[in-house]
Amino acid sequence: DKQTAKLPCFIIDNHARNQDFYGRKGVLAALDNVFLPSQHRQFDTEKGRHAVLCGMGGIGKTSIAVEFAFSRGVHFDAVFWVNAATHPKLEHSFAKIAVKLGLVDTWESSDHVILRELVKGWLENPQKPVIEENHPMIQVEAHWLLIFDGADQPEILHDYWPLPNTGSILTTRRDPLSKSINSFTTVGIDLPSFEDEESAAFLQRVCPDNDHGNVEIDTLSLAKMSGGNPLVLCRMARFISATKFTFSRFLSLCRADSVLLERLSRDDGGSTMFTAMEELDTRAMALLETCAVLGANNIEESIFTSSIPEKNILNGLLLSKSTYISARSAILRSPLVQHKSKTDEIYVHRSLQDWVWSQMSTKRKSVVLSAAIYLVFRAWEPTSFYQRHMDMTLEDRSQLVPHVIKFERLVQEMNINLSASRRNPFAAEASLRFRVSVIKPPRLETPATEGIEFAKLLVDAGW
Repeated sequence: DKQTAKLPCFIIDNHARNQDFYGRKGVLAALDNVFLPSQHRQFDTEKGRHAVLCGMGGIGKTSIAVEFAFSRGVHFDAVFWVNAATHPKLEHSFAKIAVKLGLVDTWESSDHVILRELVKGWLENPQKPVIEENHPMIQVEAHWLLIFDGADQPEILHDYWPLPNTGSILTTRRDPLSKSINSFTTVGIDLPSFEDEESAAFLQRVCPDNDHGNVEIDTLSLAKMSGGNPLVLCRMARFISATKFTFSRFLSLCRADSVLLERLSRDDGGSTMFTAMEELDTRAMALLETCAVLGANNIEESIFTSSIPEKNILNGLLLSKSTYISARSAILRSPLVQHKSKTDEIYVHRSLQDWVWSQMSTKRKSVVLSAAIYLVFRAWEPTSFYQRHMDMTLEDRSQLVPHVIKFERLVQEMNINLSASRRNPFAAEASLRFRVSVIKPPRLETPATEGIEFAKLLVDAGW
């Protein structure tokens, strides 16, 4: 026999309380009415309580469940968060509950069925000891809340569902037609979108320093664009905060760029506005940084995939096609990055390029810029002096010219002088074409570029 369950027990997975949680007072009140005792209603120990939060992806189901768990947890002896997306995640969650409750000392049994049944057994007969003055210790019924999050396959919950005569169960799922499950009396709550005024107030709250221009009108316009979807609003807020845009400037960008608005609104299972830098491995980071210094939103993949370079650059990003594809998959998690398979191009939004560039140290900028120059030089295949004027050659390289122009601007921004010397006979012509100051040969942080390659690119691009 195992010892008495360890209470109180609060398992909320890896979720932290969102200090910026906003609105949804009506939904929380509806959950209170289902789960909490009131002045006129005590916990009904004869009947379980079940509510389902339904709504499209990004509408805030999980956020509301997290807020309810933290803000109302004091009313329960135990709160259990269960990831209900798949069988393995259900098994893992129930095994964790078994250990935390003290029903097993450790993960002593690899049999998840045993662990599951131990947890269900306690949920169906939840007892806690109570010591009253002048009375021996007695056992009374404990109150628990079980949250099945992401239960979009309700049929897999059958084996994990406790008997319907005790406890409180909150389920989140997308399908509004699947509110009923097992024999619980179910309250279904369809989550509506935010009203326009509520959305505008949210943006003003999470971006408090953005007080330039007509804030009320601009945020109301952005609210209408968001459709009242909390996830889209959060992405907008992250974008505005990361780029230091005013509401007015961001609104103008959304109106001018339908791709940006489409990516903001995409239901992609939780992508953030920017792929978190700390979540990328070194090769994916190197790819994103290289895309940031290239000069076009649509970057031809041949720059990276035409052949394996003679030298190891960008943390081994291009050692094989598989390493490149793996890095590309990682950065595609950002809604501001797309892969255009028909044209073999990567689309990186300009705002993301600017943001990534701003996060790099001066030394890192030099390293990445040097590698990018080397890659474009390799794709360019410089021609002889007598072939530069050929129309066919110019047309083949027209897509690469924006990269060269941006290189020149970024190097000047870094105060690296791209110039002529006795070692670089091409730089004089390059300076005429691009007005580059002439002091000394360019020398970046890696030996890939001593100035000759870049000067040749400037000369050919000038032609």
